[in-house]
Amino acid sequence: DDGDVVVDVGAYLGVTSLTAAETAAKVYAIEPSPRAVLCLKANTTDVENIEVVQLAVSDTVTSTELQLGNRVADDSLITPDDGGSSGSVTVETTTVEELASRLGLDAIDFLKVEVEGLEPEVVSGVGDLSVEKIVSTGNAERYGETTYQDVAGILRDRGYAVDVDDEHSYDMVYAST
Repeated sequence: DDGDVVVDVGAYLGVTSLTAAETAAKVYAIEPSPRAVLCLKANTTDVENIEVVQLAVSDTVTSTELQLGNRVADDSLITPDDGGSSGSVTVETTTVEELASRLGLDAIDFLKVEVEGLEPEVVSGVGDLSVEKIVSTGNAERYGETTYQDVAGILRDRGYAVDVDDEHSYDMVYAST
């Protein structure tokens, strides 16, 4: 919506960030993969209300190994669903709550989560932060298992109204306060 603060966790090449930037006041495009960040920055460089932040988001503040997929789209904090290239890079990991604090945000209007199987951890890392709307994928990217049911459960437990779409090519969770 107009004036929203959007956090795009797993921004990849920036498609969601670019779309959100058309109406949002500010978009934070969060992406840990150094390979994807190169393209993300190139794709968003002329868009003044997008800020690219190179971080991984999970449920802890630490550093960890980002496993490199055979394709950039499969880079993940867990074994890439394409089997991986056996390469990795060390990345800083934070939570949504800590990320918001770093960025000086009291709340997030819209949070998008698409993180190659770690969606439950990202949603758990929201903590006490006020997030009005959340959209998360939950495809079979966690060792071949889907995550959307776990994400939906976490959000329901936090008092969100939750809708699940598992009838299409992507398993999606839509939540709002």
